[in-house]
Amino acid sequence: MAEENGGNMGRYKYIPRNTAGGWEKEGSSPVIGGALGTVFDCCVREDNGEFRIWYSWRPARGIAMAYSTDGIHWSLPQLVMPRQINLSWAKDEVNRPCVLYRNGKYLMWFIGMVRPEDFEYGHTAVGYAESMDGIHWDVYKEPVMVPEKPWEKSSLYCPHVIWDDKESVYKMWYSGGEQYECDCIGYAESKDGIHWEKYGDNPVFTADKSRFWEALKTEACCVIKDEEYYYMFYLGISADRMSAIGVARSRDGISGWERHPDNPVIAGTDGGWDYMGVCKPFVLWTEEGYRMWYNGCNQSEGEGQIKEEIGVARHKGHKLWPDSDGPRERNIPDEEFVCRDLFLGCR
Repeated sequence: MAEENGGNMGRYKYIPRNTAGGWEKEGSSPVIGGALGTVFDCCVREDNGEFRIWYSWRPARGIAMAYSTDGIHWSLPQLVMPRQINLSWAKDEVNRPCVLYRNGKYLMWFIGMVRPEDFEYGHTAVGYAESMDGIHWDVYKEPVMVPEKPWEKSSLYCPHVIWDDKESVYKMWYSGGEQYECDCIGYAESKDGIHWEKYGDNPVFTADKSRFWEALKTEACCVIKDEEYYYMFYLGISADRMSAIGVARSRDGISGWERHPDNPVIAGTDGGWDYMGVCKPFVLWTEEGYRMWYNGCNQSEGEGQIKEEIGVARHKGHKLWPDSDGPRERNIPDEEFVCRDLFLGCR
């Protein structure tokens, strides 16, 4: 909080907890995880009252799909895209799917990974696939986007794609930078979803060093659009590598980003399944309002791997932005509101 309050907290740094901005977590447990091992970075669609989720499944090194009628209770996963052992750029793992349905087909953009010793396409690249049913996928043989700009370093992650009917173009926001956690967010456009033109002034969204909770990196975004704004839900990482989810808005989806006054809107809950941090969000408008599926973690899976699981949150209103910038409080239960939940003493 030293940055936010002009330094009055002296040697303390702010650690946000739980929710704000009208969001509340649904339940106190993950909705996908447990015996499945690490699951993360999902994409959700709702069609005719049924939810489908595609998510990264680390033990299988591929992308799984499941069904649900309520967005909480999910079927057992199907491995719908295994690692592509015959493709040099995706032979070790595929993950981080983004799925659209257009012109009678499911379209997927995803990340293909290779081990660090293989630098033909950098550490990661964006792939593309099509499907008639969302289960059986035809994978395009070459990556559709690779890290080539200095700010992208060796990795691209978390492509999020929307189709803009008015402009007849696919729009992608993606993360670039280090392999472990990317640094910032770029933008690209495509007429066919395969051939992409990166924005000339990338990156379009970077960390705000005046805000401790996102001072180090911003990445892993989900973008939704209404008549006036593009809303970007993004992951912010502090200098202590604690992660939380914020939201920003822009008129054109590229420039003039305004951060939500209540950021971060989702953070870990002390003693909860997401205590160690929350990660990539996916936000969907449903008949019940806005819902968010996100990763969280509170334990190690061994060998330096953090076990991630997927949870869900709900927005209590129909407006994602407040009418004024007046002071508001975080949604923290009284029994959790103690100093250790909010502040970490610097050493």
